[in-house]
Amino acid sequence: MSHSAIPSSQAPPKYPPSIAAALIAMVVATMFALQNGWLLLLQTLADFTPYHAISDNTLLVMSVVLTAVCLVWLIVFWQYFRIRKDSVSTAQARKLWQSYLALLPMDGRVFWRCLWVFLLIVFIASLLANLATTALSPTPSADAAQMMGHDTPMWLFALMVMVCAPIYEELICRGLFWRLGEDIFSHFTDNTNHITILTSLISSGVFSLLHFQYNLIDTGVMFAVALGLCYARVRTGSVFAPMLLHSINNSLVLLLLILD
Repeated sequence: MSHSAIPSSQAPPKYPPSIAAALIAMVVATMFALQNGWLLLLQTLADFTPYHAISDNTLLVMSVVLTAVCLVWLIVFWQYFRIRKDSVSTAQARKLWQSYLALLPMDGRVFWRCLWVFLLIVFIASLLANLATTALSPTPSADAAQMMGHDTPMWLFALMVMVCAPIYEELICRGLFWRLGEDIFSHFTDNTNHITILTSLISSGVFSLLHFQYNLIDTGVMFAVALGLCYARVRTGSVFAPMLLHSINNSLVLLLLILD
């Protein structure tokens, strides 16, 4: 059982499976709607201000950052007030809210073990992807360097890659979607291991689909990376572990882009 499991006597009410599945779809739709909305707004402002020379790449990065900030606050307040409504005190609500989204401290020694497992998964998945790419020659995925561009401030791109993306993607996929997945699968089985495996698969699947700019081979790599993040979530019981691992992974990718 995950260290973040909430005692049944103190757990917030579960969503029915159909509602939980609908909420996953709704959050994904909201993510895309917010990003496109922010991008449209920024492009409109750029066209009517002295800053019209800002590149589309920079505006896209800015829209991702703003989307991340909005979604994090949306999820945090949504779940807090939902839990607070059924709690007897603010202290209990805060404790249940932290546990629900796995906003809990993690054991450093356990995290280091998760780090090595995660890096091994990334290495093997990348190696297999390179072999498959050489053999199959698929259509190349969108290059992150294209989004970075020569005129996008490096600090802004780094903020998106190393901070915003890890925080909001993990809060969604290994935080909220993890609990919604448990709500779905616990309706069909009481086996904790089965629930954990199925929840890992669905959260990793959604995570992979969110990176729709990749081809099928690279999407498989993203799925493997997501499973490694799920492993850290289970072993530490904290969403901060996959956030940190996600940031480390993105930082390594960014470093390779800079050195290339």
